[in-house]
Amino acid sequence: MRTPKTIAALMGGAATIAAVVGMTAGLAPAAAAPAQSGATLYVYEDPKNPSNYRVSIKGVFPMQQPDAVGFLVHVNDGNHPGGPGPGGMIYHLEADDGNGWPNDQSFANGFFPGAQVDAEGYLKAGPDGLEYLRELSIPKGKFNEDDGAFNEEDEVYAVAEFRDGDGGHRTHFSQKIVRYFEAPEACKGVCT
Repeated sequence: MRTPKTIAALMGGAATIAAVVGMTAGLAPAAAAPAQSGATLYVYEDPKNPSNYRVSIKGVFPMQQPDAVGFLVHVNDGNHPGGPGPGGMIYHLEADDGNGWPNDQSFANGFFPGAQVDAEGYLKAGPDGLEYLRELSIPKGKFNEDDGAFNEEDEVYAVAEFRDGDGGHRTHFSQKIVRYFEAPEACKGVCT
């Protein structure tokens, strides 16, 4: 009867595989920028200030348009003593330095309260959901996120967060842009 020996051999092999998997399961790879999840980042030279890059962060939090309208109608409901504060959009420009979100280095960020539409962007209800766009002008030197090391590629990404009137958050991440931002021709056109 060879069945017990065959089963024992298979069990021994399975135990070996389980031991190897168990030893490697604790090893975590270095954290990286999160995968793109709804936001798109554009970087280009600022036509009004050649020392800066102009950044556009754009996206849509998908939902029915009536739901998006409801979020915007109540976006400031939390703005009361002891409340979470007003709702609105929070934008971050991050260096992908291997710590992962939210532990990467933020070199530009801003909070834009309420539902606003202005020359620099908007937060509005559209047919696809909560639509957002924000444009920022940022000094070029800030994009050299590797602490000034020459010939070392810089990796940047954007984070767009919608904070509703109750303090809840929805977060989108952009793609990562990899360039030698210290080079004069890094983003002569539009970098995406």
